[in-house]
Amino acid sequence: MSTVRVQGAFPDGQLYEVQVTGDPARPVVGSKLVAVMVERAGGELVRPHPTARAVPVDGADVRSVVALLQDRTEILELEGDLPAPERHVAGRVY
Repeated sequence: MSTVRVQGAFPDGQLYEVQVTGDPARPVVGSKLVAVMVERAGGELVRPHPTARAVPVDGADVRSVVALLQDRTEILELEGDLPAPERHVAGRVY
């Protein structure tokens, strides 16, 4: 399981720092405000990359949680390796 550290700022300027864990029971550690945002956004569609297909926010999916943070906050620093996206070819997942 990969862990990613994210430092960012909310639109109002409030700073946060979290570990995105990939654990569905506790997807982020370090900011209660970010944890609530991730919990409330569960199932909403986000794009991990502008040209990527939209995926639902899922606490077990590090990429979707980071995509939510990119969409709703300004990411100032991101450390760690994001898992590679699934490859889709002709409707098949590889």
